[in-house]
Amino acid sequence: MRTPPRVWSFFSELRKPCAGHDVRNMTQETLDILTAPGPLAFDQDPLAVGGRRVRLDPSGRYDTWARPLADGTFAALVFDRGPEARQGATWPHPLCPEDERATTPPSLYFELLGFSGYALVRDAWELGRDHLKARLGETRNEFTPDDLLPAYGHMLLKVSPTPDSEWSDMTHPWECPPWGCEVQRAVKASAEKRWERELKKKSKKEKKMGLGGWLKMQDLDEYDKALRGMGIDSVDALRKAVAAGTMAIVNKLEPDAKRHGRLYRPLRELAAKQ
Repeated sequence: MRTPPRVWSFFSELRKPCAGHDVRNMTQETLDILTAPGPLAFDQDPLAVGGRRVRLDPSGRYDTWARPLADGTFAALVFDRGPEARQGATWPHPLCPEDERATTPPSLYFELLGFSGYALVRDAWELGRDHLKARLGETRNEFTPDDLLPAYGHMLLKVSPTPDSEWSDMTHPWECPPWGCEVQRAVKASAEKRWERELKKKSKKEKKMGLGGWLKMQDLDEYDKALRGMGIDSVDALRKAVAAGTMAIVNKLEPDAKRHGRLYRPLRELAAKQ
């Protein structure tokens, strides 16, 4: 007997009890699925809030479910409901033209989770296994994969808001996601604690490393030579230069305005530690 990953993704998103299985006849593939660190962590999350539907695509094709996690992040499941769902939709739809129904990948909109701005998106099935494969990118307001989902395919994602993300007011019920304002406020508080811990951890690392080490940690190695050419040869020197004018340094280092974001945020965080 094999437990398909999609079934286990649903179990972990909806926080259902772990799937039962006869361990005497369990294959290695099934064992790998049931013990995958990411989905298993979702299923056992101590916040104990089940997943809720947050969006059904106008085409009827993509369904999006989400739930908050105890560490201030979110678990999101986006899946293709199959050709039957698409055939039952009314075409053309003003929000989803007929010519887009087979060519547009699904999008996960962060506003459905109660915040806007940047978030780190990771593949839950690769969490705890391959750090590089798990990291799908840090995007603003929404995440859209490069490829279409196959029929009945799915994405199980972990979404981590960044410190500069903006959360809804959470004053009235309609300003909050389906799990309610009280839970959302607790999630935001957990996120703030997580950011504080991460900031302290980064600060300790920075004290032990030089400029090259800090740039490597931020995945900004390519700017090492340019910074040294500007007379900046240490993390403290970079911090002072950025505090004096963040965008001035960003413009000198990166002529492509589209790539400013990857420089601006880590440099601004560095200046804030002064």
